[in-house]
Parts: sequence; structure tokens; C-alpha cells
Amino acid sequence: MSREIKFRAKTLAQDVWCYGSYFEHIKRQVSPLGDSLKDEDIEHVMISSSFADWNMPRRIEAILINPNTVGQYTGERDIGGKEIYEGDIIEFNDVEYSDSLSHKFIVRSGEDFHRDCCYLQNINEYIDRYIKGNGEYPDDSIQVIGNIYDNPELIKECEEW
Repeated sequence: MSREIKFRAKTLAQDVWCYGSYFEHIKRQVSPLGDSLKDEDIEHVMISSSFADWNMPRRIEAILINPNTVGQYTGERDIGGKEIYEGDIIEFNDVEYSDSLSHKFIVRSGEDFHRDCCYLQNINEYIDRYIKGNGEYPDDSIQVIGNIYDNPELIKECEEW
């Protein structure tokens, strides 16, 4: 079974999370004769289906987003059923290194992300790990405790990204 591909990002207008498909829209036709794009030529949008009443067609909604907050869904959920995205901060007891110490990780994309595996950057001790998209992490106590955008205080100990 393959992992569901979806994204989340913060909207430009209201600074709230939206979910759907990420799209980088070039607002004008680019000339093949040496034209170059500028930042203002590109819009970053999240595309999703809008609401519709019974038997009415559903339109596609494109929401302008902050491209610095885009995170892909890992295909995993935490112990409470919350979806885990890139940029989330997760916590769990890592029995491979310690039976009782709780570890905090930042979920990052890695070279194996496309193979249902995501990279975890450890905040506590700089021990990095991977979790597979099939539940192969140390135990089932993994929990999302925040994210790097809304909870920067959770990563004060982290020296570099």
C-alpha cells in the first residue's frame, strides 16, 4: 500500500493551517529566449476541493500560502491519531538508546522520504533516526507535541537546523 501524498502550509491571509496539494504557480508565460523568473512571478498555493451542497459540483479552491511553512504528510499518525508532517516536533521513549529517557525529534524529509521513510532530527542529544511509513519505530508512544512554526520554544536546545 502506498502512502497518501498531501501537504500542509500556513495561509498568507490568516496565518492558519490549510491542507491539500501544494502547487507552485507561475503567474505569466516565460519566454524561452532567456527570460528569468522573479519572486513576484511565482505564487505558492494549496489546492483542495471546496464545500458543496448535495448534488452540486465541487469547485477547486486555491489558497495562497507561505512557502516556508510547507510540510509533507509522512503517512504516519501519532498515538492519538494525529497526522505527522514535516516540521512537526514529536516525542517518544527510544528503547534503543534508553529505557526511560524521552526524546524529542523534528520531522524532516530525508533521502529516503520517497520510500515511506522520514528523517528525525534529535533535539536532546543529536542522535538522528528514521521512522518508516509502516510503523517501524521503537514503540507506539510517539506523540506530536508541536511544530517548528507554532512552537519555537520546543527547539531552543537545537543549535542548528
